[in-house]
Amino acid sequence: MVRSSVVLAGVMCLLAVVAGPGGAAAGDAGAAKAPPTTNPADLKELRPGILAGYLPREEAIDSLALLGPPPDAGSAQQARDEAARLAALKQRDTPRARVAARDAVYSFPRAVDAFSCTIGVEINEKTTPHLNMLLRRTLTDAGLATYKAKNNYNRQRPYVAANDNGTCFADHEEGLRKDGSYPSGHAAFGWAWALILTEALPSEANAIIQRGYDFGRCQRWPSGRRSGGGAAARQP
Repeated sequence: MVRSSVVLAGVMCLLAVVAGPGGAAAGDAGAAKAPPTTNPADLKELRPGILAGYLPREEAIDSLALLGPPPDAGSAQQARDEAARLAALKQRDTPRARVAARDAVYSFPRAVDAFSCTIGVEINEKTTPHLNMLLRRTLTDAGLATYKAKNNYNRQRPYVAANDNGTCFADHEEGLRKDGSYPSGHAAFGWAWALILTEALPSEANAIIQRGYDFGRCQRWPSGRRSGGGAAARQP
């Protein structure tokens, strides 16, 4: 699961570099460019709080071409997934579960603030306006990139299959019942953000990558993702 999200995140990180903060393609060199906007009101919202990304919807990364199917029912890999889910359930009402619930919030500025402690810089519209906008828009691109495979495989979410509502963020449970769990959009944009931030702060790469890894494992935790310690458990 994590491996697939790393592939997508790598593609999305490359996209961010190629598109640049203004969203222009590298082939547009030579044309006069206005400073990239940092005002969310200048951009279309796909839904409240979610801004349009850099890629048109029809040009989204083809995740189905990148990923094979999820584990088969009764397979050893599926058994490992279920064992990880059951182990995670035991960590309800712990600091790890509270971090997971915090990471499940996609709204800004709270979403990217999950990385602020790791890099030692507050990420928001006022203090880091361009970085904030880059992360807001790549969230959309990375998340949408998962849907071709997600819709094709339509893997049932672990808490739905187990019928135990075992997630860290109850507010999302009902809305996600019919939304496929593979590949994880949450893990994809968490990894994309981690890779983007390592480009900005290579001296903190190890901590940032660890945070991105833990952020991805928080997806609907505890609902089939491996849990445990790591950088996320130490976030404020």
